[in-house]
Amino acid sequence: MQYPYVHVADETEVDHFLVVVKALNAYCTATESSINYIEARQLFEQYLSRVGKVMESLTASMEQEKNAAPTNREYTEVY
Repeated sequence: MQYPYVHVADETEVDHFLVVVKALNAYCTATESSINYIEARQLFEQYLSRVGKVMESLTASMEQEKNAAPTNREYTEVY
């Protein structure tokens, strides 16, 4: 649960994570099965690793855009 709190200021990521937890619990109830916590941990670690790479890439792209020289675009008002 540290990942959502570290990476976002609002509760959006927490809500996304909790939807997955609720869905997994509902699945286990419906199928009368239990959670394999070793497999779940591996899956969550893989997911968070991939998300981290995406976030790094997005951050780099946004930093480049933010630091780019201003353009000389002209804007036309639309009526």
